[in-house]
Amino acid sequence: MATPVPQLELTRPDEVISVPIRVRSFPLRASKTFPNTPHFDLDSLPKYEKFKKLGNWLRQCMSEQAGTSKDNNNIGTFLPPAILDRLFSKEVIERELEKEDCGLDTANIVKIMFRADEEELEEEAKTYFTIFAILALLERVCDVSKFVEGGDKSICDQDLPLELQPGEDPGSKELRRKDESQQSRCFHRWRDHELEYFDNYQWRLRVPTFGLNPDKTLRHYKLHDRDILPWCEEHSVSQQEVMSGGYGSVKKVKIHPLCHEYHETLKAINVSGGLFAVKTLKDSDDVTFQKEVNSLKKFNGMVHDHLVTLLGTFTHKKQFNMIFPSAECDVENYWKKINPSPNLEDIEFVRWVSRQCRGIMEAIDIIHNPKRPTTLSQESQEAILYGRHGDIKPENILWFKSSNEADRGIWVISDLGLTAFNREISRSMVPNKSILYTPGYRPPECDIKGGKISRAFDIWTLGCFYLEMLCWLLGGWQLKEDFETERCKAVFITGSGSDIFFDLQLSSGDDKTNEEFIAIIKPQVSEMINDLHNHQDSTDYVHDFLDIIEDDMLVVLSVDRQRQRSPELLERLDKMNQKCIDDVNYCTRKTPPPIRRIVRVSTGTEARLNDNAMKMVEKNNVRSRLSTHVPRPEKPVHKSMREEELRNLK
Repeated sequence: MATPVPQLELTRPDEVISVPIRVRSFPLRASKTFPNTPHFDLDSLPKYEKFKKLGNWLRQCMSEQAGTSKDNNNIGTFLPPAILDRLFSKEVIERELEKEDCGLDTANIVKIMFRADEEELEEEAKTYFTIFAILALLERVCDVSKFVEGGDKSICDQDLPLELQPGEDPGSKELRRKDESQQSRCFHRWRDHELEYFDNYQWRLRVPTFGLNPDKTLRHYKLHDRDILPWCEEHSVSQQEVMSGGYGSVKKVKIHPLCHEYHETLKAINVSGGLFAVKTLKDSDDVTFQKEVNSLKKFNGMVHDHLVTLLGTFTHKKQFNMIFPSAECDVENYWKKINPSPNLEDIEFVRWVSRQCRGIMEAIDIIHNPKRPTTLSQESQEAILYGRHGDIKPENILWFKSSNEADRGIWVISDLGLTAFNREISRSMVPNKSILYTPGYRPPECDIKGGKISRAFDIWTLGCFYLEMLCWLLGGWQLKEDFETERCKAVFITGSGSDIFFDLQLSSGDDKTNEEFIAIIKPQVSEMINDLHNHQDSTDYVHDFLDIIEDDMLVVLSVDRQRQRSPELLERLDKMNQKCIDDVNYCTRKTPPPIRRIVRVSTGTEARLNDNAMKMVEKNNVRSRLSTHVPRPEKPVHKSMREEELRNLK
């Protein structure tokens, strides 16, 4: 019978506005109760019997387990507590004490050390395995009786870490509990360098073990500056691979398999384990950190497969960090390096692409429209949050390999740190000047007076993403690159070319408008849509997708034209995906139009530029270099929405 996969129990996004992080400080375990270790082969460790001294065996184990990580306080080695727990048997302790001929009551020492295994105690039993390991490393195992049989003032594992403080004599050292002013008599007659070694080893033998809370909620760890992070491997992430936008740095690490408890969680979200992505925020402000974590807790892989899953958080050296499963790469690099020339003859591949596009839309719909329990009062209904991602782009959509090797993996939306939430009564009321946007995918309202961020912002950026995806699907990475190059040919108000998908043009005298500027879909975008319709490999699936993008997503907002909302778009993509499943011809039979399709020239929309955009026009003196809008007698320009209408967008 298969082992049941535990499910994360997350707070529903429609029930809580502010989600606190549960804090857990180290030590994480105080008793000898580690779980089984199916993800680590204990037989791979050096054999204890081959070493003359226990300390030498421990040093060899530490050297092998730490791997190549650089983030270990320049110490370089550590040993997971679970290894001591599994390998420190009664026989090992007895053999080591007898070998050293300490003249101690070995039976009594062993009885005390293993009391937690022998008796059911009302209080958590003291343990001494870390203490014994440190003594073995210092070749002072005979001192174990001072710790085990020393009475109330003795030191046990639960007292670690001890603090190394200046002694009475200048230059001398003392090891003390945090709440004591004098050194324990356990260290009577110890030399200063031995105290320093003890201090060093205690950190190397008590590395954190990351995991969820017992109730499967997210756990936050407050680590000491000297805690050693249990990274076995550490990989730098190139600028092209960074998964965090401009708000933090990311590195890929391999967490020792005995130092994390995410194995079953990774299975539950169908992601292969191994490497993790650790994001360190640039801003050390607690409010910024809490905001991002709240977003990630409301919307993640246990809520929807296509949303990134936050596994845990920790503070270390005054920096906020988050732990995620590590993706193979982002979609930009998937298109460029992993699959630069898609095989359209592979029906399962085409169906997989359709599933990814549908899944991304469904994930966005979940962010835009959290479900409302029908039992909520009117007051509670008004308090429900509506969200938007705010930075959809190929670099922020990750490709994860599946734990199922036969699967092609999954595209997952990341960088939810930008996700903004507004109450229903005031959503979309974010001032334009605070907009955080992806330059290439920025929608026209970023430059229009009164423009506010609404959920329509995401629909535009998702339309940009889908169009570039179809370029890659039909023409590979090269066509996607050529499309970007073409878009850069038009001069924007910045004074140079821009790869954005719309243009700002000067109105002509025939436009019958008092506005100086016209916002319009770039002709290069309309031409690419037309070229894809006419492509020799185009299918009914591609035609339908292009129509959605052109008619209902890449739309300049006006009085008579709006972008379609996510629920309606999801319904259409859902039907298209089902057609791919039911009818192989729908997504594989080549159906270019018999007569070459003519480019649909976009109709312009009045654009009253906001102060920031007008300052850019004046600063860069670009009026003479901007294109002049060519009016279409049969289709006059669309009337712009009033500032009040833009502010009230939902």
